[in-house]
Amino acid sequence: MIIEQLSPASVRTKRLQLYKDPVFLIAHEVVRPLLHDIDLTTLFVSARNFAAYLMANNITDEQLMFYELEEARREIRELGDYYMFLAVVFIKLCAIASSNPQADQASRALVGYCNEYEGFCALLKEMDSKERKLRRENRLAGLLGDELADLTPCEVGLEQAHEVVKAIVANSMVLTADSVEKTLLPLMATNEQYAHAFDVEVDCLKKRLGLKTSPQATQVTVKELVMEKKVEYEIGNVEAGAVGVQHYQSN
Repeated sequence: MIIEQLSPASVRTKRLQLYKDPVFLIAHEVVRPLLHDIDLTTLFVSARNFAAYLMANNITDEQLMFYELEEARREIRELGDYYMFLAVVFIKLCAIASSNPQADQASRALVGYCNEYEGFCALLKEMDSKERKLRRENRLAGLLGDELADLTPCEVGLEQAHEVVKAIVANSMVLTADSVEKTLLPLMATNEQYAHAFDVEVDCLKKRLGLKTSPQATQVTVKELVMEKKVEYEIGNVEAGAVGVQHYQSN
């Protein structure tokens, strides 16, 4: 089934997990008033899983997407709920499209079906406005740090890892200094795992913060970030910014 059947006991746990999802933080206020028969938590959990399913099975063709959406439409009785589901799936794909070619292709195959909903463009504009607000407030959490935490030489080859790192750095360059700081340390840790293959990208973030970029300054720089700015870091659970509503609008 496409729509998750959540037990009452699991709803709260799933909802708490969504509070760390940048897409949820951007979209929930826009989507919630437009829902009818499906609750907010079920919608976002189902959309997340469906987006992962599309990528795992390389469903990037419009006709193949049609077959998948037919099944989704059978499960979601209310047309409004169906279009909210499509919108969230689309934004989930856009959130990683810059570093994941399959997500980019799947989002392009899906967008035509999303546009059948006459309020789709207005929906995106509202989400874009919320994303900009959250960026200014440094409240977008998880995405960049989670991406970095997933990069290990055993799991991800150097070429693919480099593409992800370049996308993360590009996203970070338009964020506030606080968010850049929260990306720099996990990036430095990832860089060490890959034998300093990402020195150029690390230096880009250091320059953005006005820090020294020579290899000899690496340890001092980390100490400055942690001690002088008194920022507490957990490499596997950092907070950072940038999702993907603007990725769609720029294409």
